[in-house]
Amino acid sequence: MIPTLEKGLWDAKVSVNAMLVTNPHNPLGRCYSKENLIEIMQFCQRHNLHLISDEVFALSEHGCDDLPKPRKFTSAMAIDAVAHGCDPSKVHVIWSMSKDLGATGARLGCVVTRNKDVRDSIAVVTHIGVSKLSQTRDDEKVAVAFYQNAGILFFSAAKYHMPPDFKGWMRISLAVEPEKLDVALDRLKVAYQTQMVRGLSTSTAMF
Repeated sequence: MIPTLEKGLWDAKVSVNAMLVTNPHNPLGRCYSKENLIEIMQFCQRHNLHLISDEVFALSEHGCDDLPKPRKFTSAMAIDAVAHGCDPSKVHVIWSMSKDLGATGARLGCVVTRNKDVRDSIAVVTHIGVSKLSQTRDDEKVAVAFYQNAGILFFSAAKYHMPPDFKGWMRISLAVEPEKLDVALDRLKVAYQTQMVRGLSTSTAMF
């Protein structure tokens, strides 16, 4: 693997600043071994590259008749980068609810990083980004009220001066410290459970 990566980097026609791996692989579902990941980390370290590990299928491990002993998943964050001569601030993991939990409508993604500059940059980007969780301005108002009543910081498209045809676009900002994120997720859980107990349509809450 490494000779191929070295050649690819050498032949690159543009500046390369990071390497992205999908682990488990999509669509094959194979997992990189711990040894593979360490080699990739060391490759990135030698060339001053950031390593981004896309682990959106991390929780989706299943048996297979064709692979009686499939390789177990290992997260890049589970490896002691320092012990292998690598800078942990250049190793980042991304995950979302869309694949493992089949919750594409939730529009919730996570970036796990030890790099303050990367974290702060992501906070700025996510703060000004928008996601479509509803279809009309009226739906948008209902969704905003739902999340605000649950104590979640929530922004509608109107807050970002979006054009009139951008109906129902909004963003939950979760670029905060882990402790605050835990509080926010607990509030969301309570709000969703309350919604289900009341027997209201999920569309009322713009899921």
